[in-house]
Amino acid sequence: MKILVADDSSVDRMIVRRYLLSMDHEVLLAEGGEQAIRLFKLQEPDLVLLDIRMPDMDGYEVVQQLRNIEQGWRPILFLSNSVDSESFAKGIYAGADDFLHKPIDKVILKAKLYAMERIVAMRKQLLIVSRELAKETQKATRIANQDGLTGIANRRFLDQVLDREFRRHIRSLNTLSIILIDIDFFKSFNDYFGHLAGDDALRLCAQKMSEMVFRGGDLVARFGGEEFCVVLPNTESEGAINMAETLRKEIEALHIARDDLEEQQYLTISLGVSSFKAEQKHTVEDIIHSADEALYQAKQTGRNKVCVAGN
Repeated sequence: MKILVADDSSVDRMIVRRYLLSMDHEVLLAEGGEQAIRLFKLQEPDLVLLDIRMPDMDGYEVVQQLRNIEQGWRPILFLSNSVDSESFAKGIYAGADDFLHKPIDKVILKAKLYAMERIVAMRKQLLIVSRELAKETQKATRIANQDGLTGIANRRFLDQVLDREFRRHIRSLNTLSIILIDIDFFKSFNDYFGHLAGDDALRLCAQKMSEMVFRGGDLVARFGGEEFCVVLPNTESEGAINMAETLRKEIEALHIARDDLEEQQYLTISLGVSSFKAEQKHTVEDIIHSADEALYQAKQTGRNKVCVAGN
């Protein structure tokens, strides 16, 4: 084990150090409370042996600070010349786990450490299990928030992000913009080439949009069917229009060929942009509805174009 020994007596430190080294433990030495706290943060020992009486900070205060640093249970034993029942109780309530009487008896020290090793091993195992559980939880959350076909965010996660960003945009008095996107004549494409080709097209479009929308805080999500939504927090209308136009060009540049329509050589998208300033009275539904109306305008006036709400 890696053991931190904090004691202002150099003689006591050396005696304990010699005992611990003979038992094949790694030893860290501190002359006072403040140094012990620093070493605890930097070295993360498995166990702490802590003198109660030290000049700069008594052991009770030190153990309380150590427990505040790490909520996880790490054994701490007090070292003391004499311990009455009141001091013993005070130490336990402060955060210590046991006491060792000075002068340190090597046999008792070895027995105490033997017991502590079992606890340290259990703590390490619990940490491993906790980390694995955290990973599995993150994985489950990611899957729950991910669209199964395209791999981008799903509608459920989109609704959560929109709600969060809307509240933030009201508080921060920034502009919130969204882009609604629809793949042009997708039903015809699907019917002509088949659903597998349609799925491939959806994945390619989603991947390209994700590549282009890379700013932290922005989001690309599948809105439903062949529709997508881009959330752009703290983005003025001009910036949202530029992003929409970039997405339109990039999707067309994928050159996903379609022979089902005479008027279109490649798969294209139509886009509706909506931007709201925080001082305007509105709701999340207002922003979506406004973008949807702009998208409808783009589809009705030729498709493969960007239209802006209110224009």
